[in-house]
Amino acid sequence: MKIILLLIMFVMEPYKIIQFIIFPLTNPAYDGGYSAAAVYVDGGKDILIRKNELYENDIGIEATSEHAGKYAEDIQMTENRISNNNYTGIAIGGYDENRGGTHNTFYQNDTKDLDGGQLLLQYNVHDNEIKENRFTVSPSHIFIANFFQENRDNYLGENIYYNSEQDKEGIWIWKEWEYNSFSAFKEASESNETSQYMDEEK
Repeated sequence: MKIILLLIMFVMEPYKIIQFIIFPLTNPAYDGGYSAAAVYVDGGKDILIRKNELYENDIGIEATSEHAGKYAEDIQMTENRISNNNYTGIAIGGYDENRGGTHNTFYQNDTKDLDGGQLLLQYNVHDNEIKENRFTVSPSHIFIANFFQENRDNYLGENIYYNSEQDKEGIWIWKEWEYNSFSAFKEASESNETSQYMDEEK
């Protein structure tokens, strides 16, 4: 039996989740699959997810919509520390427009080597801003996983990618293509030139 422990410090402001610390979490509804998110938004709107520490879950944060014709709108994820999750740090998909993640720290997620990387872009992801994040790769070597050609108009800028696995270059998957070169990934994703790739942060 899995025990879920929650320590919650809640500030009652509209559409905000603040200081939400979650420990190991699995969901039997997924029949053993690594699909349970610590923070899950299904078709929500105008939500700020801020200053959370999310680790050793299946997914740190997932924002999506499981309903046809519905979208998650205006979801802001900022100043979260997301680490050592089984599948991915943040998964986004089923969006409409005007949202994204900023100032988040992703540290060695995808611990089960499931190709989720640190950030997973699912189907129908467009018009997002992904900027000023810090990504540290796990042994899967994947920073960002985007398997869908349909995803478009997503801005990446001012991100820092740390390679903690010196035996191999980092991997970025963008619209089904795999890149081992940071310069090639930046060109393919039209990333802002201010993004950086370097050895693991000391």
